[in-house]
This record gives sequence, structure tokens and C-alpha cells, in this order.
Amino acid sequence: MSINFDSDEEKNVHIRNYLDQKISKYGDIKYAYAVIKKEKRKT
Repeated sequence: MSINFDSDEEKNVHIRNYLDQKISKYGDIKYAYAVIKKEKRKT
């Protein structure tokens, strides 16, 4: 699956919606998530 984003906010909304959809079957639970951008080191 490939998705193009114009902003970080769009990424956040997509991730939040995806997680909400996947965990909805477990009821109304609270969760937190973090996204870390990791760049390759130039050697």
C-alpha cells in the first residue's frame, strides 16, 4: 500500500484512523503511539 502525504498532520490522521480501525474490535481502549523518523548515516 502506497500513500502520498502533503503534511505531517495528514500522516498523523492516517495513522490514528488506521490504529482506531484495527483496535475497535477490543472496545474503547486508550492508547498512545509515536512515530520516529530514522535517517541513514552517511559513511
